[in-house]
Amino acid sequence: MVQFSTLYQLETLNEVLAQFGNPDPELSENARRALLFFQKESGKSHGQEVLKTGVERLITLYFGQPYERAIGVEYWHIQADEFFGDLWVRSIVKERLLRLSGYHAGLFLITGLRSAILDGREYWTERCDQEFFETKNWIESIVASRVAANQNLSLVVL
Repeated sequence: MVQFSTLYQLETLNEVLAQFGNPDPELSENARRALLFFQKESGKSHGQEVLKTGVERLITLYFGQPYERAIGVEYWHIQADEFFGDLWVRSIVKERLLRLSGYHAGLFLITGLRSAILDGREYWTERCDQEFFETKNWIESIVASRVAANQNLSLVVL
């Protein structure tokens, strides 16, 4: 499996949010240009903090400040060095879904899952790939069982 760069993940998220968030094409084009400029200016690889900051800025760009949002947006970045146990993941997901429960529509965005599964190993193996898909499916099942029937919630795992 190809390991995605931080900028590639941000570009992908920009395209997803352009479809989900504010439909203003000029806004998404400006974000696309800013990411392209950032990519050309820096030739080095970027860490998880750049990803986290970039995602938070894109969310603010598309949905506004948290106090003025019409839809609920929850962002969870899993740190590569965090403990990644089943009960911990379940409690975090339930807590984040509880924050989204008052909204008619919402977005639950998760990043860093691949890094947490890689867990310091050098190569992404078939076992890592299987663990990623099992964990992602498990998170999806928790979300599906906890969301109200009348709530329109999108789950994005990058």
